[in-house]
Amino acid sequence: MSAMHNVDMKLCLPRPGIAAKLFIAIFGVCLTIAMVMGLAVHTSFEQGFKGFIAEREVQRARSLANVVAEYYREHGDWAPLARDSRRWWRILRTVSIEEYTAGGGHRPPLRGPHQEYAPPPPFYLTDTSGHPIAGAPEDIPADPKAPRFAVELDGRTIGWLVRLPPAPMPDQLETRFRSQQLQAGWTIIGFSALLAALVSYLLTRMLLLPIRRLGEATRELAGGHFETRVAIRRHDELGQLASDFNFLAHALEQNERSRRDMIADISHDLRTPLAILRGELEAIQDGVRCLTPTTLQSLQSEVLHLQQLIDDLHELSLADVGALRYRMTRIDLAGLLRHTGQAWQEALQQAGLELQLNLPAQPVLIQADPQRLTQLFNNLFDNSRRYTHAGGLLRITLAVHADVIRLDFDDTPPGVAAEQLPRIFDRLYRAESARSRGQGGSGLGLALALRIAQAHDAAISAMPSDLGGIRIRLDFPQTGAHAE
Repeated sequence: MSAMHNVDMKLCLPRPGIAAKLFIAIFGVCLTIAMVMGLAVHTSFEQGFKGFIAEREVQRARSLANVVAEYYREHGDWAPLARDSRRWWRILRTVSIEEYTAGGGHRPPLRGPHQEYAPPPPFYLTDTSGHPIAGAPEDIPADPKAPRFAVELDGRTIGWLVRLPPAPMPDQLETRFRSQQLQAGWTIIGFSALLAALVSYLLTRMLLLPIRRLGEATRELAGGHFETRVAIRRHDELGQLASDFNFLAHALEQNERSRRDMIADISHDLRTPLAILRGELEAIQDGVRCLTPTTLQSLQSEVLHLQQLIDDLHELSLADVGALRYRMTRIDLAGLLRHTGQAWQEALQQAGLELQLNLPAQPVLIQADPQRLTQLFNNLFDNSRRYTHAGGLLRITLAVHADVIRLDFDDTPPGVAAEQLPRIFDRLYRAESARSRGQGGSGLGLALALRIAQAHDAAISAMPSDLGGIRIRLDFPQTGAHAE
């Protein structure tokens, strides 16, 4: 039981979030850099300080050697110095005072409980054979490996200055200097750690604040608030992410609006013929109307309207999911248009429209599905038949250019406002003009035409026509297409 309780406790422990992880990562890197730099500075100081001590000993040895050589010149040998030990200490004291004065001092430092003084050079004197003359320690045996410096006079060696063994207690000045440097180093490392923590906190906050805003906006978007936008003015990857989020939110908002409009439009289009059918049937049941061929024809017309709407919705749904089948083959586009125009000739005449075909005499070969292209052309013919005023004209022009094969469907008034033209291929879009669906169209023909055109790598667009109505333009790719 205790083991299971421990496992549950481990599982229930809160895991650090990205803010804590990012703070720890940045702070750890900054602190590591500060520690490494502090260690490098300390090591460099130790090496440099040891070099400074060694160089100082060499300079003091040279200064002492010059003084001792002058003494030897005056007396001719070491005998007076060997007999008088105090004279040796006076020489050492003179050298230490000269070094202090050369370093910028104005008086020799004094010995005292609270005074610092310049220590004498740590050397003793031997002759050329290595026998001690002055300053040699009596209780410590001579070290043959101790550093020594030659005392020369007129180019010949007259003695040696031998380094005294290191004192058991370090020099007071050196100790205080080392302590000050070590304390300064730890102080710098401490301030560096505090600065690293502050920088880590600010960087973490600066980097995670946009992410938090994006997270909050995402939750609002998931809750159905598609008007949500993120106000992040940056020029880096987070700014690009915010821009992409706003674009996504705008697209979802547009899609939601289109979905609502489509449901409303489909409900309207389904309700109208159903209401007519219900009224007709109730009138027959009540005996108001008799079941005559005219009544049956009216009922059949409404049923066909419903069937057309349902078929168009089914075809469009198949096109949206890519399930609409295409059987591509090499066809004559001009011949297909001529054949489709002949089939629509009578329907257009009944609507009071004239059909004008401007097609090349020679075949225009492209790779396409003839059944789907016929369906596309039928939708365009039907669109003009329904919405063009009687006495108008439908002109179809096919031309082969260097880069595209261009097909234009032009009709006469009424037209569509320029700002509404890009949306006429939206499903169930209602244009605020005379070209509305009051004539009984399903509103899905042009949307289906767009899907079929895209399946053939063709560009379809709408623009004002020079005849006063609209122009539907289809640009087929020239690749694999030519006129013979």
